[in-house]
Amino acid sequence: MFSAVNFILLAGYSGAIICIFAIIQTVINNFFERKEEKVPKYVVGIYIIISIICGLITYKKLIDILSVICSILYTMSILQSKEKNIRKLSLINILLWIVYDIISKAYTAAISDISMTISTLIGMYRYDYRKELN
Repeated sequence: MFSAVNFILLAGYSGAIICIFAIIQTVINNFFERKEEKVPKYVVGIYIIISIICGLITYKKLIDILSVICSILYTMSILQSKEKNIRKLSLINILLWIVYDIISKAYTAAISDISMTISTLIGMYRYDYRKELN
């Protein structure tokens, strides 16, 4: 939510609406998780369509497409059953958000995303690569 507010204040409406949609998406996904069910593929399809519509509505500059790509990557991570794949998609997503943050001059969001990148890299090393080395 803080990133969404940050983007609104900087007129980065594409990033803001995608962040707000990610919050809604997470709440909906939580209902499925509580029932110990996977998110149905048709719901994932609806998420992708909504992400594209949000991007079209708020499109002003080429960089706005990046927030839509990030939203779709976030949505695609739902379909992953292996945590290793979720971490890979998350890393790509976060790196793209850093680019969006810097171009949008949302430096506090960039700092937050850099810390998430470091955390994700540590998780990848700890749970994915270190186990492969042993």
